[in-house]
Amino acid sequence: VGQGVAVSGISRASDRILGGRLIASTGQHAQSAAAEETLRTAEAWFNETGATGIAQAYSKFFDSLSSLTADPGDLARRGGVRDAARQFTEVMARTAQGLSQSIEGVDTALSDSVGTINTALREIAQLNKAIGRTGAQTGPGDLLDRRDQLVHSLSELVGATVDFQEDGQATVFIGEHA
Repeated sequence: VGQGVAVSGISRASDRILGGRLIASTGQHAQSAAAEETLRTAEAWFNETGATGIAQAYSKFFDSLSSLTADPGDLARRGGVRDAARQFTEVMARTAQGLSQSIEGVDTALSDSVGTINTALREIAQLNKAIGRTGAQTGPGDLLDRRDQLVHSLSELVGATVDFQEDGQATVFIGEHA
């Protein structure tokens, strides 16, 4: 009566293929979200709903050139070409400046992320070494969980993917490079 409980070991219940697919889909989502945000920012600079967009300024410039061909000596038409050209260059300059600022914002965000990414990659490498020393596929659950959490975070941040090996090791890929 009352023999108690004997624990012979703790094993981790996980599916490495499913885990890899989860990381891959999270990475694809992160890449798509980053592309959408970047393109949305760029698209805002090409918004053609108003009367001051590139297409309107371009059209006015070439309309003024067409009008000038009817009477090249007309000073008013020449002035119209000059004004339309000035407006077109101002719109292009404003758009170029806005796009440059958008690019600088993306570059700053990427630079800020590099430290976080490198720290996570170093920690993953250390965890992989510790997991490899255990010699068991299931390894110490807390190390595996922490490593998987870091890989998932990298996937959300930069679209990283992972290949889980049979021995419990994980190879992390960022942009198809390990």
